[in-house]
Amino acid sequence: MRRMSLTATRIPYLRDCDGRRYDPITGCSNTGDQCAVRARNLCWAESLVRAEGVDNWRCRLEMPTFKPTFHPERLTAPLRTRRDYLIAVGFGGDMWSNGVVPDWRRQVCDVERQCPQHTFVHLTKCPENIRDEEILPNGWYGTSICVDADSDRIAPLYELMLRTDGHFWISFEPVLENLRHIDVIGFDWIVVGGLSDSRGRVIRPDEGGTRAEWIQSILDAVAHAGVPIYAKNLGGIWHELRRPRSGEWLKSPTELRELPREWSAG
Repeated sequence: MRRMSLTATRIPYLRDCDGRRYDPITGCSNTGDQCAVRARNLCWAESLVRAEGVDNWRCRLEMPTFKPTFHPERLTAPLRTRRDYLIAVGFGGDMWSNGVVPDWRRQVCDVERQCPQHTFVHLTKCPENIRDEEILPNGWYGTSICVDADSDRIAPLYELMLRTDGHFWISFEPVLENLRHIDVIGFDWIVVGGLSDSRGRVIRPDEGGTRAEWIQSILDAVAHAGVPIYAKNLGGIWHELRRPRSGEWLKSPTELRELPREWSAG
């Protein structure tokens, strides 16, 4: 079995820090009623994994799938690099979705525990499945909120924040409706972004995409809490947004790109 290395990523906030992807577990078992993005057939992770699966299938390795899958050939990649990286873990799925075998997750956490030089970034729609012993001081643990019904995902992360030494963040991306319950006090970082299709094209509001006022309400709430914020996938709505602290109009779509001070680009 050929061992695989960490791979580059196109996710802007990771790319800005020369981050890497690490996908020892891909796929997820979240259904459309659990995931508003999958309900719209616009899951970025699913399109990525299926595209990579097609390439592998052409090489007669595997058929494309988005069922939870363990890739042991990728497991030790963080142990085999000499430099420290910001590493996105399992962004090709959801490592804490109910269909993931707990032992797969244990093996990934064991590797992370052996790599204090790296910073590991996690994102899940099932934060209630994260166990205290899986939290590491060099780990960042986030949840995705797209619609107001997702807001109950904040409480499990907040409880972990009180009990453990990890870092915690929220990704409001893609924003699919006006969010009325935005409580981010105490979190370390916030990402906010609009809706894009599987090819990365930002969908306009008149096509059912994210509206400027939805983004602005999040920006204002985050600024009030004093949490750094990273805005992406704004498309044409960026010129309708104001900087939350000064009230000035944004001058470019990439203006609000604050990274955690613990992260380093070099």
